[in-house]
Amino acid sequence: MPDTINKDVITEDGFLDNSFAVLQPKKGAHRAGLDAVLLAACVPVERNGLVADFGAGTGVAGMAVAQRCPQAQVELIENDAETVDLLRRTLILSRNFHIADRLSVTEADVTTLDRPRFSHIIANPPFNARGQQPSPHTRRAAAHIADPSLFEEWIEAAKRTVLSNGHLTMIVRAESQADIETAMAGSFGNRLVLPIVAKPDREPIRIIITGQQGGADNTHELPPLILHQPDGRFTDQVEDILRGRAGLDLHNMSA
Repeated sequence: MPDTINKDVITEDGFLDNSFAVLQPKKGAHRAGLDAVLLAACVPVERNGLVADFGAGTGVAGMAVAQRCPQAQVELIENDAETVDLLRRTLILSRNFHIADRLSVTEADVTTLDRPRFSHIIANPPFNARGQQPSPHTRRAAAHIADPSLFEEWIEAAKRTVLSNGHLTMIVRAESQADIETAMAGSFGNRLVLPIVAKPDREPIRIIITGQQGGADNTHELPPLILHQPDGRFTDQVEDILRGRAGLDLHNMSA
């Protein structure tokens, strides 16, 4: 890498069994992890065309798509200038040379996008309502706090920019399911909802919801994805996803 990383400020973190790496602020801004990897795992491995990572943050979800889907190009779209600079530095890490030519970075607010070009859009939007335990760090709070209209605005942007029969896949807090479904109705149909639970018999902490442009306006809920075994370790299924050995084939799960 042409410039030196200050390891007191920036960390270089490997994902999917260290198959690629991202640069992330050590503190003071959002750090990506499990949610991003689970989101990326829902993109079919045979996906081609241009995939968008809305609100890409440090790039984990979009880069995981590029790693998993060898025919896909991925556009990382982020509006925070400092994060965009970090993304561009990430793409020239030697550990990422094998996917770098299929990745691009765009500095933009996703709500300003208006040209249809994406075969699949993934999004891990800010999920806390204002007033819900905001982070004391300004940039981390911005990544976590959603205005009430944000889901609707991001989904409207997805409607404008997805290609015919393309897909939108989001990971959000479980309590946002009704809002997401309402915003998707009429545009993204054949919706599949995957509840994510910490352990069996627990309430969902997240959902992944995916829909297809122009699909029938219905929703099907899948059996939950269980994150942890009784001893706290990840389940074998989740461990395989984190290691890059498996994805989440939502459509087969619905069969």
